[in-house]
Amino acid sequence: MTKLTFFLSLLALTSAATLPSRSPRGTRTESQRAGPVAAGPVTVIPGPGMPSLASLGVTSEQLFSADFTDPHATSPSSVLHKRQSYCSLTYPASRANAIACRNYLIQTGTFTCSSGPDFSVLCTAGDSEILGWNYYNLNGGVNTQCSDAAVAASWVIDNCSSCPGDSCDVEGSHPATYNSNFVVYVDESVALRGVSGGPSTPTGAQQ
Repeated sequence: MTKLTFFLSLLALTSAATLPSRSPRGTRTESQRAGPVAAGPVTVIPGPGMPSLASLGVTSEQLFSADFTDPHATSPSSVLHKRQSYCSLTYPASRANAIACRNYLIQTGTFTCSSGPDFSVLCTAGDSEILGWNYYNLNGGVNTQCSDAAVAASWVIDNCSSCPGDSCDVEGSHPATYNSNFVVYVDESVALRGVSGGPSTPTGAQQ
C-alpha cells in the first residue's frame, strides 16, 4: 500500500467517524425521503374519522397527479393569523406528499375536520402529514370545513417550502380560513419521528 493510498483510506475513515448522527426524534433518512410526484406510488391515508378515498371516488394516483386543480382562494390575513402562521424546517416533510394530502382535503369539501383538546391527524402521505391543531386547547375541541383546512395547507405549501420544486421540503402552520382557533400544521409524519404528540408551539411567528 502506497503512502497516498494509506492517507486516503485514513481520511475516509476519519470523515465517516465524525459525521453527525441524525436526531433521535427521527429526522427521516434519505431512503425514507419522498421524491417528486412521479417518483413512485405513495398511498394517501385519511386520518381517523375522515372520509375514505373510495367514498370520495378518488385514488392516491389522482391526488398526486400534476393535473389536479387547486381551486383554493387566498386565505385572509390578519394580525392574529400572522401570530399563528409560521414556517420551520425542524421536521420537514416532502412537499409533493403534502400537496397530495392537501388535494385530499379539497376533495372532502364541506366535511367537518375536527380536533380534540390537542390535535388530530387529517391525512398522511408517505413522510408527510397534515394535522388539525386546537391551537388554544379549547374545551370541547374545534372544527372547520375541510375545504377551509385545505386553504390553510396551501398557504403553508406556498410559503414554507425549502425551495420551489415538488422534491423540496415543507413545514409550517396556518389557521383555517374562517376559524382561527383551528390551525393546520404540515410536517413530517409523527410515525417517522418515533414520538407521540403533535406540533410544538412555535417560538416565533412569521411576520
